[in-house]
Amino acid sequence: MILSIILKTVLSFLKTHWVTILILAAAIGIGGYNFYKTTQLGKIVAQQQQSFDAQIRRLQVIDQQQIAQRDEAIHRYETTVATIESRYEQERHTLNDLERQEIEQIVKETMNNPEELAHRINQATGFTVIMPTN
Repeated sequence: MILSIILKTVLSFLKTHWVTILILAAAIGIGGYNFYKTTQLGKIVAQQQQSFDAQIRRLQVIDQQQIAQRDEAIHRYETTVATIESRYEQERHTLNDLERQEIEQIVKETMNNPEELAHRINQATGFTVIMPTN
């Protein structure tokens, strides 16, 4: 008997407030759906963040390798330039010594002939020698 009274009261309440109950049920359903989608979206965002972090780490490794290669290239360049400059200085001194010896030899050989001296110095060095006239 108490059960039938409770049942009548519940049915009477449902008949008068069915719209409110329907709206409440829809709101709970939509809220649950949104919660599920938000959770899924959070997982997707976390996966993307992990992927981006992995890409950034790979790019940093590549960047470090490129920096190391650049530094090595700069070192090779500087070493090569220093070697070339050193060889240039050695060759320049050697050439100057050779030219000096050749000119001394020409002067010894043509000491009494100024025209021949001027001509041979011109051939050896490319300088035009003008002898003073008396």
